[in-house]
Amino acid sequence: MKLNPYSNMHKGASIGFLPLLATLILLSVHYFTGALEWPDIGEVRAQRDFNSAIAMSLLT
Repeated sequence: MKLNPYSNMHKGASIGFLPLLATLILLSVHYFTGALEWPDIGEVRAQRDFNSAIAMSLLT
């Protein structure tokens, strides 16, 4: 039994493609729902929404 994740690659698919795809999908969902807007100066709530949208996408 091989535990190497690179040994089960099918037809040249990269193992890093799925996390990249999930991050891009989450960032686009946050952008289209309005959570990923550049915050105005002084708005704490907008900055918090922006930070959480970026962090959730990167941590997933």
